[in-house]
Amino acid sequence: MNIAFFTECECSPTKGGTERTTSLIAESLADIYGLSCHSIFTIPAEDCEKSEVFKNSLRVDYSEEYDEALADYIRSNDISIIINQGDFYFCQSLYRAIRRYGLKCRQIFALHFMPGSGEEALISFKETCRIWLQHPLSKELLKVAFYPVYYKFASKRFRCNYRLAEKCADRLVLLSSSFKSVWQDYAYGTSQPSESPEFSVIPNGLTFDYFADQDEIKAKEKRILIVSRLDERQKRLSKALKIWMLVSEMPGMEEWYLDIVGDGPDRDLYNSIVRKNKIERVSFHGRQNPCRYYSRSALFMMTSDYEGFGMTLTEASQYGVIPFAFNTYPALADIITDGENGVVIPPDNLKLYAEKLADLALNQESRLKMATSAVENSKRFKRDIIAAKWYHLIDEITD
Repeated sequence: MNIAFFTECECSPTKGGTERTTSLIAESLADIYGLSCHSIFTIPAEDCEKSEVFKNSLRVDYSEEYDEALADYIRSNDISIIINQGDFYFCQSLYRAIRRYGLKCRQIFALHFMPGSGEEALISFKETCRIWLQHPLSKELLKVAFYPVYYKFASKRFRCNYRLAEKCADRLVLLSSSFKSVWQDYAYGTSQPSESPEFSVIPNGLTFDYFADQDEIKAKEKRILIVSRLDERQKRLSKALKIWMLVSEMPGMEEWYLDIVGDGPDRDLYNSIVRKNKIERVSFHGRQNPCRYYSRSALFMMTSDYEGFGMTLTEASQYGVIPFAFNTYPALADIITDGENGVVIPPDNLKLYAEKLADLALNQESRLKMATSAVENSKRFKRDIIAAKWYHLIDEITD
């Protein structure tokens, strides 16, 4: 069977969460079940390692010939199913092409974030002002000046996209069962539909085929790790730096270090925060393979305002790096059981976050016990388990 994945950016095992998890899913489906996987994207991966699992690729540019080119690609490669990784515009375009050209192709729409979270963050007043300050003479000024009108219009458009996805896709896939009600609430508000759409729930699989053993956990260095895109709008690493300022000054934490792996649009912002506040023992390592940092680190920090699933939490867990996170999205409960295999902090309680981080850092016995539990907990997301869920869904759709 031939299937294709659509991602906005070209799939790469070293790029962001959606592209990375797509590469892993495709590799598992090809290796275990013999499926032939193809890739459709809009932005090429010029600075990243490209995945070799995809047989043929198509770059789309949404030109006037877009529908015809997409239809030709589906026919020439005999594509049975396209798994759309959360792009609402492509969802509607693919639906239109299938109907216009009479294609025998099904669409699975998989949302890789909490419904409504990214949209609401994008059109929040804080983000609207931030964009305006970057371009003070642009039309962004009108959005700020007439923000209630802008928000109402933009929110209505985003909510409509969710309802259209229900119409255009043959199946909807969410990362967590807790997202079902979130989807419904965001798409329809108080006016719920008479019939709920059919959802499947498939979490992200593990990135690496590795699980830390006891000796490796005991050999951990006094290092705390962040692996993240440097994007303040979602990841809020400014909070992590404030937490580290508190932690680094606590008695007994003088030999601990903070490592930050990743890159993004707010790299300069975070470097300026470190310089301005003279924050010590923190290093930025840029975007690279995080495995060696996971291997040596004892604790892991996430401070995101929202996530879809949080792949770095499961990555850290499989390496025996105890994950810490703010309780800011429902799917977190699917990954971490607070006090057993990680630590969950009430949103924005930076002081408590710092205290719990230091407490565990200075209690080796508790740290070893929780790290061991984190490794075992991560095995629920082994690649073959997640691949089986995808294969059963594909088989069900094409039956």
